Amino acid sequence: MGDSQAAKLFEESLETSGIKLQGEMVKYCRDQSLRLHPVQEKLIEVTEKHPRNIMLSSTDQAQFISNMVKAMGAKKAIDIGVYTGFSTLTVALALPDDGKIIACDINDDYVSIGKPFWKEAGVEHKIDLRLAPATEALHCVS
Repeated sequence: MGDSQAAKLFEESLETSGIKLQGEMVKYCRDQSLRLHPVQEKLIEVTEKHPRNIMLSSTDQAQFISNMVKAMGAKKAIDIGVYTGFSTLTVALALPDDGKIIACDINDDYVSIGKPFWKEAGVEHKIDLRLAPATEALHCVS
């Protein structure tokens, strides 16, 4: 994703949350806060071309989730509604090497878009994908 595209996404996400920033302030906030992995950027590019791309998490949401996972020292996580796997990838990157995320979705068509990116990022081993309604997929989780 190019800098201008990332800046536009960041500015739009701030505007939808009621925060109005422009120009240099947006650039400063983005440059100081967003730390996307190159594979995340690739997955964003692919997902943005999908007709249902509205389901893609924003980059600032992804950064917040990543920061929370790291700050809590989480080793386990659950992602319900994987779509193309951007949020799953985000959490998997933030988890320690022995961490696990259970990713639940009912549509393998969308999830299959993200699977190669999980592998490319080296986090495939952390992801337990369950293709079933979450109520079924999480029935045996303790």
